[in-house]
Amino acid sequence: MPELFNELSTKFQESDAKALEDNLKTLLAHIPYQLISESEKYYHSIFLIWLKTLGFDIQGEISTNRGRIDAVLKQNDYAVITEIKFSTEKALEEMLESALKQIDDKKYYEAYLDKKVILLAIAFNGKDVKCKFKTLDKNK
Repeated sequence: MPELFNELSTKFQESDAKALEDNLKTLLAHIPYQLISESEKYYHSIFLIWLKTLGFDIQGEISTNRGRIDAVLKQNDYAVITEIKFSTEKALEEMLESALKQIDDKKYYEAYLDKKVILLAIAFNGKDVKCKFKTLDKNK
């Protein structure tokens, strides 16, 4: 497991959405269809438990003065602010853009400006998953 932790840590720093998608797809492929629940809470829980089990410092449902962050992954020099979306009707790209807009609009990153801030949107639609990273421009 330390190998996967190191690999994913690098992929987070590099904002490698494809690698994260591939890892999530592999993880989800091991879950029998009888256990799958089509809800955002289900996918949110799997994401949190997966990264926590690998050894990441991740917390879910972080309340701020503007709303609630789905997940924050903290490492020494960076923080990944994550918003997760689920729908069986909306397109993955539409959900990704909505998630990034929510992070920006609610300024979920404000408490983490002492680090490099990486924004992460994750969208689930049935068996499909897509991820999108954005590095926060602190100068805007």
